[in-house]
Amino acid sequence: MKIKLMSLIVLKCFCLLTSCKSSPIFDYKNEPKYVHLSDEVIKKTANALKSEKGLYMIGHGGELMYDVKKLAISFVCNYEINMKEGRELIVYSVHKFLSNINSNEQIRPYLNEFPFQVKDIDIAISFKVREKIKKDSIDFVSIYYGKVFYDISDKEEVLKTIHEETYEEALKIVESEKSTNG
Repeated sequence: MKIKLMSLIVLKCFCLLTSCKSSPIFDYKNEPKYVHLSDEVIKKTANALKSEKGLYMIGHGGELMYDVKKLAISFVCNYEINMKEGRELIVYSVHKFLSNINSNEQIRPYLNEFPFQVKDIDIAISFKVREKIKKDSIDFVSIYYGKVFYDISDKEEVLKTIHEETYEEALKIVESEKSTNG
């Protein structure tokens, strides 16, 4: 059952990655400069989120045919999380990713749109299989074209979206909670 759930989670992560480089690994050095710059930004973001939030990158991609239209990154996380914590984590991750993209002066000429915005990135985070300790824990949180999705697995171990909201709604909630608690 746990293997089936993890397989579904990983499959959903990769489905969120809109397109990936299809060139053979040995041909990578011949990819356009913007592909290498995109990889550097993704690696910087992945390293930061690993050290700051315990997220481990399991995939990345984007829409990189003629320029950088979209960048995507997926993670796995080894702890349980509820929807409130998932919202805070996805908002933090979006901010980190966009900040790394938009502050990189070398990639700017290759961005389809500058500054890059929420609609231009996808992030997927898969959490460890729930031990049913926290009944409100989620298995997956993602942002895709500016919408945040929160998923759990149902009795048949299939992921099911339990809530969705725009990134702007999620950001307002996180900022409101910070001002109330801060």
